[in-house]
Amino acid sequence: LPGKSYHYADGSTIPPPTIPPGIGEDLHQISLGLRIAAGIMMGLIFIFSIGFMGWTYYHRTTHIVRASQPFFLYIICIGTFIMGSAIIPISIDDGIVSVEGCDIACMFSPWLVTYGFVIAFSALFSKTWRINQIFHHPQMQRIKVAVKDVIVPFLILLGLNTIVLICWTAISPSKWERVYTDARDDFGRPLDSTGRCTVENNKSLPFVVLLLIINMAVLLLANIQAYQARTITVEFSESKYIGIINASILQAGIIGGPLLVIAGSEPSAFVLTAVGGIFVI
Repeated sequence: LPGKSYHYADGSTIPPPTIPPGIGEDLHQISLGLRIAAGIMMGLIFIFSIGFMGWTYYHRTTHIVRASQPFFLYIICIGTFIMGSAIIPISIDDGIVSVEGCDIACMFSPWLVTYGFVIAFSALFSKTWRINQIFHHPQMQRIKVAVKDVIVPFLILLGLNTIVLICWTAISPSKWERVYTDARDDFGRPLDSTGRCTVENNKSLPFVVLLLIINMAVLLLANIQAYQARTITVEFSESKYIGIINASILQAGIIGGPLLVIAGSEPSAFVLTAVGGIFVI
């Protein structure tokens, strides 16, 4: 009002200086280059999965493909395709979608990774397990793994993982949160923060541990089965190559798991590690 004096927070009537614009907060969001790299790796997974499935269908009547059983090859391709699609939610942050969208991505990625792994791995596990079972019955002259042989372990493994994932999603789902550091400017404005999927009081830790125990136990069992089948002679040495694949998956899990934990506080490093692990597996 004209003729009226104003008293400010410091008790004076002198107006404070205008607050200068901030120097900018480092949000540590996923860079465009990293998103492009992740998209390229996902695209390669899709191309190889669909391509090998088409190749298998086209050559389904040839001797080598029939011996490898197209049904199992289809399952592996479907599993790798689903697992590769997990790169999409893993590469999402609040730089491109809302916080609600990030919340959905936080829980969608473990579903896709787990289901893709279970579908692809069940074919490898079932085939090695069945070969060992038949080998210990000398009266059986021909080794053939039927479709029903993969259904039982597949349903058991899928069921256990589904129960854990449902409980995790219903009880303590991961949520997107932006965590601010102590770095502030002279006016108390934040200078540094990271956005990542978090859980309240680590309530989801038991579910993550259960998923790891279930899948690592089966993976270890598959490697034991592959080792026992190393001397079994089957057409085109399938047991040998399946053993190499199982060992490679186990090695990737042992190395990739700790790396994900270490990179968890840096979004770009975490995305690069997770996407790289999916691509390798």
